[in-house]
Amino acid sequence: VPPDTGPVLSCEHSIAENTPKARKSVRSPDWSVAKTRGIGGDAVKVLVWHRHDADPALRAHQEAFVLKACEECVKHDIVMLLEVLIYPLPSEDPASLDPRREELVLESLRPFCDPKYAIDIFKVEPPGAVHNVPDPDGKEAASLQKAYDTMAAMLPRPWVMLSAGASAADFERSMNYAYRAGAAGYLAGRAVWSQAFSHFPDYAAMEKSLAQESTAV
Repeated sequence: VPPDTGPVLSCEHSIAENTPKARKSVRSPDWSVAKTRGIGGDAVKVLVWHRHDADPALRAHQEAFVLKACEECVKHDIVMLLEVLIYPLPSEDPASLDPRREELVLESLRPFCDPKYAIDIFKVEPPGAVHNVPDPDGKEAASLQKAYDTMAAMLPRPWVMLSAGASAADFERSMNYAYRAGAAGYLAGRAVWSQAFSHFPDYAAMEKSLAQESTAV
């Protein structure tokens, strides 16, 4: 990794534990904040699945999981980046979350706004439409902008946006709302590279697409 590039390493296992009531985040095996610091990492990223209306014991587990990581980041003097994601509970249809997205996203973040978590950067998902995002300068923009502004007022530290699998065009629209609300930037994956991967397994075409299209996002 070039010395002027800051590596960010995750702390959680990529596979969460799915219980009959909710998801539980778990640590990556044989990994720690100390090891991230030891190899020269510049930040620790913790992804936590969180629903404010999940089983209280499982919700408490998720919050304790984040707190432990925060305490270790303070101990080892390394940046703590928290990514909070909502998800359907086992009894829910994923589509049922869409009408409640603003409420669910805002309430998922609320516990972690407590200063005891010592979070340096929040990585957040849109508190509204992810796909078919309204024109930021159109008639339907006001209510969505209000949701972003409400989220921004809650968060005590700088925040960046994730793309949540949106298209490049939808993500660009979402970023208009986010920047107007004070976002510090974005940490996006699929919105940047999904178009390139549509050429798989033509690696030459994928590389060309990444060089030409991802830089335009």
